[in-house]
Amino acid sequence: MRELTHIILDSEGLHARNAVLLTAEAKKWRSKIEIAVGFDRSEASDLLGLMALDACAGDQMIVRIEGPDEVEATIAIAELLDASI
Repeated sequence: MRELTHIILDSEGLHARNAVLLTAEAKKWRSKIEIAVGFDRSEASDLLGLMALDACAGDQMIVRIEGPDEVEATIAIAELLDASI
């Protein structure tokens, strides 16, 4: 299992566009990708679940990735988070 920690920098938080980007990236991988903000969790491939996290700028996201392609998925998710969210 791999784990990333990311502070949301986008002033609008994890809004619809960012959630769509994250969901699309997560669906490319066979690994299970879970996002946690505080005590709330969602599968990264679940757009409505991500939106329900109500993550704001400055919130810490924990991304847990586990599966057969977790190394590659971790790199791709980390690049997306650093570039967009």
